[in-house]
Order: sequence, then C-alpha cells, then structure tokens
Amino acid sequence: FRTGTMVDERDLQEYKIVKIGDDVWMAGNLNYETEGSVCAGGSDENPEGDCDTYGRLYNYETASEMCPDGWRLPTAAEADNIYKDRSSSALRTGDLWDVGTHGTVGSDEVGFSAIPSGYYQNEDYKGTGSIFQAWTSKKSAGNHGVIQLSPVMSPGVYYGYTDDDYMAVRCVKD
Repeated sequence: FRTGTMVDERDLQEYKIVKIGDDVWMAGNLNYETEGSVCAGGSDENPEGDCDTYGRLYNYETASEMCPDGWRLPTAAEADNIYKDRSSSALRTGDLWDVGTHGTVGSDEVGFSAIPSGYYQNEDYKGTGSIFQAWTSKKSAGNHGVIQLSPVMSPGVYYGYTDDDYMAVRCVKD
C-alpha cells in the first residue's frame, strides 16, 4: 500500500491518501465546512461534535458534491475492494474505538485509518466510538449505501440510509 498526502485547495486542509489495489483513497474523513454538514464525533456529552478529531458528516446531497476537484464518492464496487479478504481491524485505527468485550482492536495495516465518527440521524448523534460509516454513490431500493466498519461486524456496504442522514465522506481519486 502506498501512502502520501493531498491538499484540498478550497480550504488548504491536508489529507493522508492511500492506494489500495488500483484506487487512491482519502485516508481521513473530509472536513470541509459547508451547509448540509455537522461536526462528527458528537454525543449527549458533546452535542457540538469534534471536527478536529473526526472530520465532518454530510447529508447525501451535500456529500455527493463535496469531494475536491479530481475526487468523487466511491462506488460500491470500489468500497468492496478495500475490505475484500480483509478484516475490519485492518482498516481501522487502533485508537478512539470502544471495542467492548467482543470487538477487536484496529491494526490499520492497510492505512485506510477508519475512525469511529458515527453518524447523525433525526437530529441525534449515533455510534460515536463504535462505528465508521461513509457514503458511497450506490443507491438500492431507494436507500443509499454506506461503507460500514465496526469492531463487531463484518465490513461491508450496508443500505437503508436516506438523503437526510449524515455520514462521513471518504473520497476516491477519479
């Protein structure tokens, strides 16, 4: 796996990138502030979230337009390639995760560096500390697909999310 960095020219934020198979991915959650986004990492104790640690969460319409020039939301097939023949642990960082009694600690051996940014649904933060979810461009039966990683579930693209839900964005290079 090859790594490097890229700079988002809109706000000059720098992101780690990683090549997994034939695709180059952002190895951090997008953190571009715009309408249709909230800080990730929120909870009852931290209702404002923590953009510096977790990046931002975006509703689908905003997410579909947020990747920097030359980048885009991943397809479901591209998402499948990052965890093909890999455990969730290989894609997750070793810190910030609440692994509980049945979960595994992240090893991040791939360099994807997924963090437990959770999601925002019905004006409530959910899953901070226990789940990573990022939009894909795939829609099935009226619901959007998201890349989902957790210490206790198999990695995959899961469906059932609407335009009004807020997820992280991990862009893939065109």
